[in-house]
Amino acid sequence: MKTTVELPDQLMKKVKAYAQRRKRTFKDVLIEALKRVIIDADSLKIEPEWKKCFGRFQGSRTETAAIQRVIDRDLSVIDQEDWK
Repeated sequence: MKTTVELPDQLMKKVKAYAQRRKRTFKDVLIEALKRVIIDADSLKIEPEWKKCFGRFQGSRTETAAIQRVIDRDLSVIDQEDWK
């Protein structure tokens, strides 16, 4: 499905640069980002594994979600070549 979305200029530049560095299309990066937002929202209903080791952060859904986003972001950029 095609649609039109208005993005701030700075965000557009960052997404294009990100896609270029990873040799991916703008469309693929945008789709991945949107999926992550939806998956992150759904995953908040399930307790992440790291919380079992570091406490539950009772009553702090915002901080827990922020921590999970950082973990997901950092793990998503691991280069497979680094593991060889």
